Amino acid sequence: MTKTVGIGGVSRAGKTTLAVQLANQLQNTLLLALDDFVLPSVQLPRINQTEDWEHPLSVDWNNLFSTISEGENNYDYILIEGILTFAHPTLNRILSGGIYLHLSKASYWFLRLQETRWGKEPKWYLDYVWEAHQVYGKPSPGISKWLELPEFHSAPPFDPALDFIGTI
Repeated sequence: MTKTVGIGGVSRAGKTTLAVQLANQLQNTLLLALDDFVLPSVQLPRINQTEDWEHPLSVDWNNLFSTISEGENNYDYILIEGILTFAHPTLNRILSGGIYLHLSKASYWFLRLQETRWGKEPKWYLDYVWEAHQVYGKPSPGISKWLELPEFHSAPPFDPALDFIGTI
């Protein structure tokens, strides 16, 4: 039976790094990044004329669910990582377990201000990213098994995450 694990946390918390490390260690793993399931720009919700990737309506959930369903026939593990991993009740029911990476607001700000992928982002938007995470990105009570990882300042805590996956 396929183990489907969600990996969530605020922007810059280390989700992708941890997910890639786990996928490289686990055998027969499908790694899905929610960034790859964002709707086309014209369909994205907007906030202050800006594309809103922080809202659950920005994700093509049907495409994600279809990809998960196909993967269940071919993989032992499916890892799903992203800021909105825990934002959809159907996905929460599908997950065998969830891993949540904590990041303080101060660390979030420090790391986001170093981010260059999207150019200089306005303060209001960085505030919005944090607030949206508080609403949509936190762990859901609908998932039966959780691992909450404390903030880290180098590599994500790989061993506890791998051990957790072994228990679900």
